[in-house]
Amino acid sequence: MLVDGGIVDNVPLAAMKELKTGPNLVVTLTTWTPKTYPIDYDRIPGPGGLIVAAINTFFGRRPPRAPGMMEVITLTFKVNRREGLPLSRMDMVIQPEIPANVHWLNWDRHTEVLKAAYHGGVSTVRERMAQKDACLMAIIDPSNTTDPADYECRET
Repeated sequence: MLVDGGIVDNVPLAAMKELKTGPNLVVTLTTWTPKTYPIDYDRIPGPGGLIVAAINTFFGRRPPRAPGMMEVITLTFKVNRREGLPLSRMDMVIQPEIPANVHWLNWDRHTEVLKAAYHGGVSTVRERMAQKDACLMAIIDPSNTTDPADYECRET
C-alpha cells in the first residue's frame, strides 16, 4: 500500500508500478479539476481606478472576477501535482463519494471522510465480488487469473 499526502502525487500509482507488476486496486478521493479564469486584462483598473472603485461603489466599472489571495495560495499547492493516472487495462479505480462540502482544510471532518471512503470502497468491492468481476478477482488472487487481454477493468 502506498499513500501520498496529495502534494506531489495524489495517487502514487506510478510508484506502485515500479515496485510490482500486475493489477492494482486504486482508491482515490480526488475531485479537483484545474480551473481557468477568463480575464479581460484590459478591464483591470490601475491603482487609481481601484481606489475610485473602492470609494465610489455606485459609479464606474467593477473589476473582473479574479482569484483571491487564498485561492491563489491553494492553487499553488496543486500546480505541480501530477494529473492523470498511468492506468493499465488491469488496474481498477474506486472513487467513493465523500461527504458534501468537504474542503481540504476541513481537518475536523477527517473521520467522516475516512468512514465514507471505507464504506464506499467496501461496497464497491462487495458488488464486484458478487458479479465475479475478473479485474477484482485478478487483484485478489493474481495466480488464478486469465490472460490480462481477456478483461479490462472499469472505473467506478
